[in-house]
Amino acid sequence: MTASSYNSKDNQAPPGQLQKRPLRRQLRAQRRALSSVQQAATAQAVAHHLLYHSLFRRARHVACYLASDGETDCTPSIRLCWRLGKQVYLPVTHAGQMTFRRYSRGDKLRRGGFNFLEPLPASPSYPSLEMDLVLTPLVGFTRQGERLGMGGGFYDRCFADDRLRRQRPTLLGLAHSFQQVETLPTLPHDRQLDAVVTDCELWMCGSRR
Repeated sequence: MTASSYNSKDNQAPPGQLQKRPLRRQLRAQRRALSSVQQAATAQAVAHHLLYHSLFRRARHVACYLASDGETDCTPSIRLCWRLGKQVYLPVTHAGQMTFRRYSRGDKLRRGGFNFLEPLPASPSYPSLEMDLVLTPLVGFTRQGERLGMGGGFYDRCFADDRLRRQRPTLLGLAHSFQQVETLPTLPHDRQLDAVVTDCELWMCGSRR
């Protein structure tokens, strides 16, 4: 989701948000500069790491996304889900909230919020907090699981209450290895990642280690 899509004014943003903006611009420019060959190599490497990890193999309901703005391409991972018989879901945004609809092989998509492709309204929805695994786009991340998104807060709001549940979705960030940073300013509502997968490796973060 492009940062220009959000209309919060500088003087209304919390200090933590303002601190994130220069880093967000820098990392977005870096990922947009990647060639299609580099993007494809990362996408295939990510799917390979997923295939051999129990976190992915035991998941039945998997939330995915369709990449934009240089995000790590999720398409090979989506195809892998279908091949293994998993149910795939894509995000749908409306009125500042995000939900998920099922996405099956051959399904038609339409342009929705922020002009992103999303499943048709007739596609079955699935509760976000009952997902097994959420493949999550990001701009930057730390080794500890702190996530820098595009600034819209959709994933933070969507999964804000899952920490109160015994069984909760696992948020797995997909990234290019250069998107890792040492530290990130965080806010109380920021939802941390449970795991991260890059072109180099997959590892667990925080309490999920």
